Amino acid sequence: ISSGKLSSAHGRSLAGLSDEKQIKALVQKILNQNLSVRELEKNIGAAKQKSPNKNKKKLEIELEDFNVKLQQKLGTKTCIKGSS
Repeated sequence: ISSGKLSSAHGRSLAGLSDEKQIKALVQKILNQNLSVRELEKNIGAAKQKSPNKNKKKLEIELEDFNVKLQQKLGTKTCIKGSS
């Protein structure tokens, strides 16, 4: 931003992201493809829609693992229902 290659609006859009790799990839895409802020926001929106599925699968795996441990500890069947 300070070098003038990105606008402050690009920076504000990128500031909402927490994944550093994703930010760097989007910056390269902005520079290479001369993306407008609206195009950047569309890319960010598409990326955010993909990431909840990844996090949800991780949560499901963790809940299943915890369920197995709980069954072993209690010696009975258990069922854990997660909510999002």
